[in-house]
Amino acid sequence: MAAPVPATGVAGTATFAVSVSVSITPSGSDRVMTGGSIWRNSTVVPTVTFNTSETLTAMNSGTAATGSGLNGLLWYRYAPTATTANCVFNWGGSEEAQGAVWATNWTGAHQTNPPTGFVSAAGSTVTPTVNVSSVPTDAATFDTMGTFAGSVSSLGAGQSGILSAAQSMGGGGVLHASYDGTNTGTVTQSYTIPLDDWLIVAAYITAAAAAGGSVNVFQGKFGGLLVGKL
Repeated sequence: MAAPVPATGVAGTATFAVSVSVSITPSGSDRVMTGGSIWRNSTVVPTVTFNTSETLTAMNSGTAATGSGLNGLLWYRYAPTATTANCVFNWGGSEEAQGAVWATNWTGAHQTNPPTGFVSAAGSTVTPTVNVSSVPTDAATFDTMGTFAGSVSSLGAGQSGILSAAQSMGGGGVLHASYDGTNTGTVTQSYTIPLDDWLIVAAYITAAAAAGGSVNVFQGKFGGLLVGKL
């Protein structure tokens, strides 16, 4: 097996917005869609849907992490339809959130084990950092991080960007998302930024289940080798 791999993510800005939509095209085998958001100016957790009716499940029992005047959460959905459609983050009612959102499609991801290990951290330093615990072999950690006012300088060691560049957050600051598909155990997700208030949330996603049973080679009645699966 190998760790799941994300496509380049799509992102959007919430500038006093009730909802934000980003267009995404899931494809490939063993698909899982994930999304993330960092926002302020609303305590409401947005609902997230793809292709109108395919709901993404909020991690952390649907409770947003908070810190530095920001809120943050991650979402996922198994086997999204392979079509181009909007992924919509909706705060609902008269909520006017400021922040940013992203979504991406992973391939090679487990189809019944949900992304797990949600963790968060907040601070006012130049190194937003959070540790994801108990990451198994062939899993990928992923995060989203938002700043209150500044901009992202660089990703931490071993991380690759899910987004091609930091996304502007309505009201100031930027959002970024990255992943690490090589490390296990306790995995650190981090960034280097100008001195700023920040919030980071992270989790891990496991690899697709191995297919088939074990292969056995044994001697047949007339001396030939037979190969089969149990």
